[in-house]
This record gives sequence, C-alpha cells and structure tokens, in this order.
Amino acid sequence: MVRLLAALVTASCVASNPPGPAMQPAPAAPSIEAGHARETRKIEPQALTEPEPRPVPSLPAQRLLVATDELDTSHARPDRADVVRALYALADAIEVVAPAHPNEILRVREVANELGLSGQRAEAEAELVRIALDAATRALAHVKLQPHTDRARLAEAIAALRDAADRIDPDRPLLSQYRTMRSAFHASVRAVYAATGAPEPEIATPRASLQ
Repeated sequence: MVRLLAALVTASCVASNPPGPAMQPAPAAPSIEAGHARETRKIEPQALTEPEPRPVPSLPAQRLLVATDELDTSHARPDRADVVRALYALADAIEVVAPAHPNEILRVREVANELGLSGQRAEAEAELVRIALDAATRALAHVKLQPHTDRARLAEAIAALRDAADRIDPDRPLLSQYRTMRSAFHASVRAVYAATGAPEPEIATPRASLQ
C-alpha cells in the first residue's frame, strides 16, 4: 500500500511539472584580441599621397633672373655694364640647359667681351646684342628636355625671344631700343626656367622711365 501511494505521488509531480525545453548555450563573449582588431581597422589612417616637389631653378638661371632685373632697376638710365652682365649670365644659364650647343654659348660670351671693351663703338652695340640673342635663341630651341620640362611654356618663351631679337635694328643705337632688348632678356629667363620645369619667374617691374 505504501509503495502504491509513493508511485501515485511521483506521477502527480511529474504531470504538474513537465520537463521544459533544453537550455541553449549562451553566446560566447568576443575575445579582447578580436575587439582590438576591429578597433584597429576603424582607426587605421588612409595612405596619403604627397605632392611631387617642383624643380628648383639652377643657380645660373637665378643669376640670369637677377641680371635681367638689374636691366630695369640698377641705374637711373640704361647702362652698358648691365647688358654685359646679363649676357654673361645668359651664356652660363644656357650652358646648363643646352650643353650640346657650345658654339652658340661661346658666341654670347664673345659678344659680352666685345661690349665690355671701353673703346667699343656705340653704333655697333645693337648689332652685337642682336647677334648674341640670335645665338641664344638657336641654343634654347634645342634644349636637353627633362621629365619636368614645361614644353608649352618653353615654346612660348622661345617665340617671344625670337620676336624681340628680330625687332632690334642694328642700324639704330641700342639704348633707343632698350625696351625691346629688355623684353628679349625677359623671354630668355622664362625659357631657361621652363626648360627645367621651374615655376614661372617673378620679373621685376621696369621703371617708368624705361617703359
């Protein structure tokens, strides 16, 4: 009898408390390493592309710019010594960008030497300067092209140099054509700078008396 009562009590308990569904395992917490990897990916900086530096003009090119500026600013009136210095500077600058044209470079230096002679006739100055500028034009038209050479600027400057040189009248005094000669030197500076890809030079503003 006791056994029967015990069996009935057990069955009643099972009926009133049926077994529930099996418990699902809790999701695993993310590891410290995995969280750090995600955080690292979020803050990883983008690769930056630095701009390529612009070429710097050579020292002879910079000296040519200074000598050309002195044609405009060094004296109250045009001076032959300024022209001589500018021609020497022009020859040195051309030697850097067009070394394969020694004859033209030598011609520019020879003209500078002749103009520097104290006994040089003033009537011959214009003819000599035109000869030097013609030689410079021929050399600059065949510069040694570099990866940074600005060909469009170079062609434009050479055309301006050729035009200015052609407008110098060998039968007139040079100082009466100073504006034209100065324009030719300005164009030569721009050509030399463009040959190496250097930025456009800042040329001094001429005095009002030389406009």
